[in-house]
Amino acid sequence: MRCGRLAIAILVVSTAGAASFLPSSDAAKEARGYSHRISLVSGQLVDHWTVTDSAPCHATGRGTLTVKFRFAKTKLVKLVLDRYHSSNTPGKLGSWVVGIPGPNGGGARDMPYQPATGTITFADLTTQNPPAPGTGDCEPLDKSGCGTFALPRTARSLIAGYDRRFLSADLSGVLFVSRSGECLAGQISIFSERLAGGTRDGELLLRMPSVSTVASRRVLRVTGSSHKVTTYPDCGDGTSCSDDITRRVSVTFKKL
Repeated sequence: MRCGRLAIAILVVSTAGAASFLPSSDAAKEARGYSHRISLVSGQLVDHWTVTDSAPCHATGRGTLTVKFRFAKTKLVKLVLDRYHSSNTPGKLGSWVVGIPGPNGGGARDMPYQPATGTITFADLTTQNPPAPGTGDCEPLDKSGCGTFALPRTARSLIAGYDRRFLSADLSGVLFVSRSGECLAGQISIFSERLAGGTRDGELLLRMPSVSTVASRRVLRVTGSSHKVTTYPDCGDGTSCSDDITRRVSVTFKKL
């Protein structure tokens, strides 16, 4: 009888000792249903804009808006192609999911927007038209809001499944207008809008490789870009303007 108890005691101690040597990081996270860590999300939007205005004392010329952003922290996710998930492709079913595992590692809910950091730069290179004859000098243009500024604390970025072939990327909580003074900028005001190109609704898509490629790669990097030029014959008050917008986003997944 005592031998039986001794054997049980040895088994318990041995099991506890083995548990203490189990990896406590990636293996444990993988057991909870995570498959990858998003180690880097970096994005950029550049708008080369122009405005043509012949009115006396008004600004005419060009400028550039540049927005750069990235995830504030790395993020654990479950990256999976769910054949029954809703899709953004009409009439189709199934989509990639960048998700958070459900209870006991099963299923996955879509990852919400994540805090983002970065900068926004306003460069106004316009010049001032001369005054009308006999009217005196023009009041100088106010460019006090030009320069480079940190994105607001409301900045959020998202990497999400779009359909079976693509992910989508977005930046929210940031309006592309100067917050600290005057500075001319183009017509675009947010990251995802038709003016920026991409899908019909202005979404930026990142093409995914095959399921087998995702499963076999230790480090997976996916990218997406868009480019669109828009010219407006009349931007109001008799002016014409244009926007030449390029967006790029890169995401790096590291397999656990």
